[in-house]
Amino acid sequence: MKVRPAATRTFLLLAVAAGLLPAGRALAEVAVDRPGADGQAFVLLSGGGDNPTPWPTWGRVRLHADPRLLLNPDGDAVGDGPPGVALAPQNAAPHAVWSRSDGADREIVLSWWDGTAWTPPERVTDDTLDDLRPRIALGPDGTRHVVWHRDEWGEQRVWYRQPPALSGTVGTEPEPVTEAPDTGRLADVAVDGMGWVWVAYQKDPATAPGAAEGIFVARRESPFVWTRQRLGPTGLDPALPDLDRGVRIHASRGRLWVDWVDGDGVFAYRVWREATESWSQPVRLDYTRERLLAGQEEIAREMARARIRMLVLRPGR
Repeated sequence: MKVRPAATRTFLLLAVAAGLLPAGRALAEVAVDRPGADGQAFVLLSGGGDNPTPWPTWGRVRLHADPRLLLNPDGDAVGDGPPGVALAPQNAAPHAVWSRSDGADREIVLSWWDGTAWTPPERVTDDTLDDLRPRIALGPDGTRHVVWHRDEWGEQRVWYRQPPALSGTVGTEPEPVTEAPDTGRLADVAVDGMGWVWVAYQKDPATAPGAAEGIFVARRESPFVWTRQRLGPTGLDPALPDLDRGVRIHASRGRLWVDWVDGDGVFAYRVWREATESWSQPVRLDYTRERLLAGQEEIAREMARARIRMLVLRPGR
């Protein structure tokens, strides 16, 4: 599936490359233009597997790829986590974040394509705990927004930081989106057309004893101040607390919505209603067809999300 930003040849491609990959692995490539070079070059990312929990890795998926184009080429050797990727709205340059081992714990690092190569990874976090599974969003003004969850002595909580922008804008310090005793993990982030930062995440029964599990969304009202709302239960068996519910939050064309896996072969999504400052009722969508076509769960989910996107953004909605 290709997602092409307007007026550029740079795109993010998610596909299964059966001839190039070990069985059960998914491939993600970011293609970038190289001025003065012989056309387009592919920056290669890969990750996944039949069971991507808890430590998916990525490595070189084309034997003859130019190593200068590879993001974190040795990440698979040291057990780094898979990248979260976002494209800059100005020039569609990919920015990537991932969880990297520093020998003592895991920290979040950031790298981006500068037109010729990936920049050296910059630290987003620097602490003594494991920071895991980051995601990144880029605002229309070039600001970069990163979320991740931190393992705090057996409890997982969601954190947020705005690293310094390429324009020189000063960044922010890391701040908790969920504070004790609240928990959360596997977060995603988006910036809406008004500039609000939104974070969606899941809360599991095993990590939230006595509290409601489910899908949650938080909005950043000001530094270190977040309003949180439960969008609904996950619809999955609470006896399987380690399942990734696939929660994602999206901002596009003035619309904001959250989708997640609500059951076996079923997605749910809710749309933010700006006029009433409220969320729509949940809509459920069967993605059995996508599963049959894709043959792999992660690709099927991306296909289902593309269908949800068309439904949300269609005229008249």
